[in-house]
Amino acid sequence: MNRLAWVLTALVAVLVVVLWWFLLWSPTSEEIDQVRADTEDTRSQTQQQRAEEARLRRVRESAPEAEAELAASRVLVPTGTELPALLRHVQQAADESGARLVSIAPARPAEVADVPGGLAGVQVNFTVEATYFQLIDLARRLEDPEITARGLVWRNASFSISEFPVLNASLSAEVFSRIADAPEVAAEDPPEAPDDGDDREPGEPVPPTVDDPPAGEEDEVL
Repeated sequence: MNRLAWVLTALVAVLVVVLWWFLLWSPTSEEIDQVRADTEDTRSQTQQQRAEEARLRRVRESAPEAEAELAASRVLVPTGTELPALLRHVQQAADESGARLVSIAPARPAEVADVPGGLAGVQVNFTVEATYFQLIDLARRLEDPEITARGLVWRNASFSISEFPVLNASLSAEVFSRIADAPEVAAEDPPEAPDDGDDREPGEPVPPTVDDPPAGEEDEVL
């Protein structure tokens, strides 16, 4: 085999290797890389979905507790003012603590500014006669949500001695309620005036009609 044949054989071998690289190995390598990248993305998404599933499972397991807390918050801050129930709570707390409720005067609800969702506050002023320890017991009963469900915030208090050990206490507190969303009422268009075919200019007198005789003339009675 001469030298030229060896050179041609080497060239053919190199050509075969080059063709194999570009036509077979290179596309296959790119597909393999793409499959590996897709596999990593799928694995990452699977881990995220599993984490989300675990979070949702925890939320579902804690749903009864969340519903109970939501129901308690609705009692603490109801949608309506619920003033009759509030007055009963104050009277009951005064009776159970031994204090004498002299007077109670709730104010008109006023919207609380800068509160998302809408919140109204009701100022409640009441006067009681009680000893020091009875007043402490009364305040505890009104503040404890397990005794008095309505949320209450003390605003002011003043005391004077009536007859030792009885004190006259003027107390001021504030309760809150959520403002219900009022439904939007669509504005109605004003009714259109019926078209009677009158093309008169404004200020032009109305011409007499058959049913309206001219002024000064009377229908002849037969």
